[in-house]
Amino acid sequence: MFQRVRRSPDTWAILVLIGLWAIFFWRLYTPNEVDQVSLQEGDFSGQFVAWTSYSVERFREGEIPLWNPYMNAGTPFLADPQTAVLYPPRLLTVALLASQSDVSNGEVYAALQREMTLQVLLGTLMMYAFLRRLTRDIAQDVPTQISVISSLIGALVFGFGGFMSAYPPLQLPLLESAIWIPLVLLGIHEATRPTHARIGWQCLVLAGVALALCALAGHPQTLLFTTYSAVAYLVYRLWRRGTDWKTIGLAILVMSLIAGGLSAAQLLPTAQFQSQTYRENFSVDDKGGGFSMQDLTQFVFPYMLGRWTPLYLGLIGLVLVGVAIWRRVPGYGFWLGVGLFGLTLSFGQRLAIYDFVYVLLPGFGFFRGQERAAFVVATAGAVLASMGAVQILTWDYLSDHKPLRQLRRVLIGLMVLCALFGLIFFVLRLIPPNGELYQGALDSAGLALLIAVLMTLILPSVMQQATQLKWQVVLVALVVFDLFSANMGGENYEPIPANDRLPEPAFIQMMRDNLSLGQKIEGLVGIGSSYSTMYDLPDIWGNSPLQFEAVEFYLRNIPVERRWELLSVQVLNAEWDTLPVPYTRIGEGSGFYVYRLDDPRPFAHMMYQVRVVSNNGEARQLVGDLNFPVRDVAALKENPGALPENPGNTVVTLQTLDPEKIRIQTQGDTSGVLTLALPYDTGWKIEIDGREADLLEAYGGLSAVYVPEGTHQIEFVYRPLSIQIGGIISGLTLLAVLGVVALGLRGNRKTGVQDAGKPAA
Repeated sequence: MFQRVRRSPDTWAILVLIGLWAIFFWRLYTPNEVDQVSLQEGDFSGQFVAWTSYSVERFREGEIPLWNPYMNAGTPFLADPQTAVLYPPRLLTVALLASQSDVSNGEVYAALQREMTLQVLLGTLMMYAFLRRLTRDIAQDVPTQISVISSLIGALVFGFGGFMSAYPPLQLPLLESAIWIPLVLLGIHEATRPTHARIGWQCLVLAGVALALCALAGHPQTLLFTTYSAVAYLVYRLWRRGTDWKTIGLAILVMSLIAGGLSAAQLLPTAQFQSQTYRENFSVDDKGGGFSMQDLTQFVFPYMLGRWTPLYLGLIGLVLVGVAIWRRVPGYGFWLGVGLFGLTLSFGQRLAIYDFVYVLLPGFGFFRGQERAAFVVATAGAVLASMGAVQILTWDYLSDHKPLRQLRRVLIGLMVLCALFGLIFFVLRLIPPNGELYQGALDSAGLALLIAVLMTLILPSVMQQATQLKWQVVLVALVVFDLFSANMGGENYEPIPANDRLPEPAFIQMMRDNLSLGQKIEGLVGIGSSYSTMYDLPDIWGNSPLQFEAVEFYLRNIPVERRWELLSVQVLNAEWDTLPVPYTRIGEGSGFYVYRLDDPRPFAHMMYQVRVVSNNGEARQLVGDLNFPVRDVAALKENPGALPENPGNTVVTLQTLDPEKIRIQTQGDTSGVLTLALPYDTGWKIEIDGREADLLEAYGGLSAVYVPEGTHQIEFVYRPLSIQIGGIISGLTLLAVLGVVALGLRGNRKTGVQDAGKPAA
């Protein structure tokens, strides 16, 4: 078998990665229900499963989901990047589910889990491909096998290290954005090879395509990290080639145009939506959170301080990183700088670098949770670990004994450190009454000690016999043992089959039966998260990170009876025994009651009086005052037109209420302002009897339209200009990319034909 490995090492390395991936996630795939586990419910289910179920429903009907009426009182759907509507792997998942006549919530759950695991595999294989090219350049005069083993180790650190095994599986857009950085780097690396006379523009297009996929996957913060890392690597590689700055700027522009153009259908709507959300008002103090300094222990002791350890590269991985730095492997300085930048940034405002980055670098001021910069550390750590493995496997032991003795002393010191920590926590574990609190720390120290002992015993033998395949396999096995012991399974999973997840509660149907067309529910108690999207119940709550600023204000800053009035709530869940408005109790759930309000405000309500306000702040202050008659007076920022002195009589009929299309008929003896419990968004286009009308902003964040007297057919259609422009840009860019690929293939065929016609040398 070893002879076959030598003949086709890349094939075997890929098979090894696939096999290890299957073992890592085997409990998600096993048919034995006793052994089955699934990802914990939380954001994974309350956001991504719920949103995917909505995408499945809409795509089955042949529609692209642009608007979601089932959460946050109505909200843009595609424009929310974490829905990943346009991400190709998600489109495949949705298409497979939509092809079935009926899909349960559990089946959607299982499908997204499969998508998550396959994305981890894809990222691991792409990291292997990048590292193969990188290590081949570092170790040009050594057997291919050395590059293969080193790349395999780096890919394992990336795919199964602490970051990919921490919260990213539960935060699906984060994971699916993160996996594309190896392909971005591979494209840049191939485009800038020093052996090529010119920049490989086709490879640079590949980097742009990968960056676009990172954008479409739905986590803008990870896209930001990937973009800065890519630009830095491109500048570094071209600078090393001696390329002039004009060409460097052109290369950055080409990669950016490809990435931005392909993802414009997502980025433009997201940018428009972001400008209307409450997150726009977050200060640097809101965004500057990150790791605490004690989290540095994650590098050595996995899970000592909490549920996740995204900084854990494996103890053997950490040692290999140290070897790459110590032995100054070519290119180590760049990756060390990238890793240190990510590490210092991950501490947020605890370190001064965050303030400099926040002020000086575009984009960093948009996001919270700076600990997610651990992604940058994981990427740089995987590359450095691979470089360190190259150094270990090419060590000239016979001519240089001293470094081996130095490394052995370091390993012994690490072993002593782990033993000391283990002893401390062992003693604390024995002290009552809270000794059990230290069991997790003791287990972590024990695992670190075991790995340190194995490294001390094995690494010297590997270095002394580095050319022997059996010792190279032992080194890989040690990396696998380290990473899998720490990260396989863990608290992300529960022993519940995915298909058994999210059964529909009994009270859901009760709420549907008592809900009139256009009216909404408040499911904060009982439903929660974004599950209303899964149950097709129009909830005024939701848990998307992006939410209209006006809706956020209504939900949190005005009396509950006023928010019910503005948002046309008819049915709600509450723990209260009574409500401040007339109601009927219609049932109960687990720890709460289900109520139907006796006199809810209609979804579409005609009004004949207007209070003109100067800005949204004044309008919202008015609606927060219970003495202001919101059912009789519309608060608008402009005078809509002539209104009667006395209230008229208008019959409003809600004919159609589809996600992106609303049809209303009015029959009135006078003009008025039709107000809707629909968040104001300029993407809504209005026609009255086929003629375009102006969308008005009422109450500081809801929609309204001026309607003349008589009988009228009013149609609201959601057609954001940003989506139309973005779609055109993405389509044209895709055609350009396909053209570049076609020209490249044609050029290769011509070269092959010409070479075939030449006489042999």
